[in-house]
Amino acid sequence: MKWNKIKNYVSSLFKTNNSHHGSYSVMLSCVVIALAIIVNTAVNALPSTMKNIDISGSQVYTLSDQTKDIVKGLEDDITIYTLFEEDKTDDTLMRLLNRYEELSDHIRVENVDPVANPTFTSNYDADTLQAGSVIVESGQRYKTISSSEIYESDYSYDASYNYTTTQNFDGEGEITSAIDYVTSSTLPVLYYTTGHDEVTLSDTATTALTKSNYDLKSLSLLSEESIPEDCGVLMILAPQSDFSSDEADMVIQYLENGGHALIFTSYTESKLTQFERILENYGMKTSDGIVFEGDSSSYFQSPMYVIPEYGSHDITSDASSSNTPAIIIQASAIEQTEVRSSVTQTPLLTTSDSSYAKIPENGQFKTAEKEKNDAEGPFNLAVLAEETTADDKNTQLVVFSTPYLLEEPFVSNYNISNVDLLVNSIGYMCEHENSVTIDAKSMTSETITPSAAAVSFQALIFVILLPAVLLITGIVIWVKRRKK
Repeated sequence: MKWNKIKNYVSSLFKTNNSHHGSYSVMLSCVVIALAIIVNTAVNALPSTMKNIDISGSQVYTLSDQTKDIVKGLEDDITIYTLFEEDKTDDTLMRLLNRYEELSDHIRVENVDPVANPTFTSNYDADTLQAGSVIVESGQRYKTISSSEIYESDYSYDASYNYTTTQNFDGEGEITSAIDYVTSSTLPVLYYTTGHDEVTLSDTATTALTKSNYDLKSLSLLSEESIPEDCGVLMILAPQSDFSSDEADMVIQYLENGGHALIFTSYTESKLTQFERILENYGMKTSDGIVFEGDSSSYFQSPMYVIPEYGSHDITSDASSSNTPAIIIQASAIEQTEVRSSVTQTPLLTTSDSSYAKIPENGQFKTAEKEKNDAEGPFNLAVLAEETTADDKNTQLVVFSTPYLLEEPFVSNYNISNVDLLVNSIGYMCEHENSVTIDAKSMTSETITPSAAAVSFQALIFVILLPAVLLITGIVIWVKRRKK
């Protein structure tokens, strides 16, 4: 009897208006919760490229098209090891590596705790491995990347030599370079001559070439009978003393057989007859004197620090399209001489019509101003010479008429294209299409300062319009309910 009363009472509860509204509310809540669970599950299943939007100022987590092309073209399996202790991983680096892993099934990322697994690094170059390092390994070879290569400090100077420090993240550049390195079937070898007081490659230039996966080797021509067969590009970097006749013949023979050379020249009062013979074989010689720029918009700080115009060519196209200037210091003009018709020349860097060349007296200039007997420009400061040989090989020779193309601190502290011109010249001659040229990205926080108009617009919307709309909507609903 009591059970029937309870059942009837409960049944009567669900027949009231309140019970109908309550049931509807419960059902709606259940539907909303179920949808939330489904949506969250679906979102978690998406790749990080879709669910994690890169809102960092310099797009730290966004992979470039060059990286995508290299990674999507992989045929070999690659393992990327990170060396972090448990719970001490680098979130920025790991998020970036997740993007690599999602781009290709050939890439696997694995963290190894160097404390828990102290013998793991014994199979690699342990001298450069420490916490925070990365190892990229394929079946052919491996490459190690230190934490200091991933995170680097950049010191930028303004015209008054005041400097600012920027923390840069070069994770993508280093990792993509390492992937290209460990999967390349052959690596181009660059030989640079020694024994003639040549200039030394700057650290910035060496790093750029290594990052582009070139193998740098020194070469003493006196100890060789010919240029090595694996030479991708022969580099002759502004010799101060002359070549021997045999050395010059060796270089000329190498070029005439389809070789490639990158040559820096330097103004010197000494006659370098044999070295000049190499240039003259391809219709070039450097004139007497140093080039000055008369147009103040075409030089940096000094008329001898020329900002040249770019010629139309693949070597200069990147710098030209990005409006990144080059700074050419103490250069001579490259003159064209008589040469066989099969040789073609393409100017890469040219001065303005206001330029002029001065010959120093006892190593000094009386004035930097243009004088009556000074040669008038424009002048070529970099030239590409090419010739197709009898057996259809393509001889290529890039000449820069300055020993200071890679001079520090300019190449490391200023946003100029000098190093890119070096890398692009070698890449063009080697046909090294996957030469990695990905710049580091700034990690420095930037303060966003909205304009006064933007502040006023936001205040109008959030302080006036939005509250007014909510208030009016509430009044309308309240009036309608009062009429029922």
